[in-house]
Amino acid sequence: GDNSEVIFPLGHDLFRVVEDARYPVTEGKKYGIRNGKGKTIVPATYSSNSDFSNPCKTFKINDKIYILILQDNDIHIFNSKGKAIVKKSFSNVVNNFITGFKQVYDLILIKADGKYLLMNIKGNIQLEAEEIKIIDQNSPLCIIKKDSNYQLWDLSTNSSILKDYDKIKLQSKQIIFLEKDGLSRVIKLK
Repeated sequence: GDNSEVIFPLGHDLFRVVEDARYPVTEGKKYGIRNGKGKTIVPATYSSNSDFSNPCKTFKINDKIYILILQDNDIHIFNSKGKAIVKKSFSNVVNNFITGFKQVYDLILIKADGKYLLMNIKGNIQLEAEEIKIIDQNSPLCIIKKDSNYQLWDLSTNSSILKDYDKIKLQSKQIIFLEKDGLSRVIKLK
């Protein structure tokens, strides 16, 4: 009388549930992705020499699902059916920074090669800076440090709104503290 269905056969360790019923799984020390019915979306052929516990992440961008897998210093991007879209290689991806990739305004924030990078789903770097601080995941605005100066950056226009500050701090999602040459001011974002 047991009507239960085996979704993951024995020998597969389930890491955690991710968006839209995509599950990172392991086979030995290899990583892959399955859907909620146990169908393999990305085969478990990706390994990582790091201590990064979950190198798999899914994103929804423009109502489409994408899967990202970190393999050592390579970032692999797949569509929802597991078709490889791009592989982007770096000399040093900071694994402890990526506690899961971060999605920002349809871009992916990573730290690699000693810099913060915002990359689009095709693997193109949209912004490179010494620091990138996100104001809100759905906002096109972020605080960046470039050439030792802070700027308020608009991702929608890929340009600086405020630049050449000694310090820019986010007080809340709408209040920003600016400092330049010892003078301070506070602005409110709309």
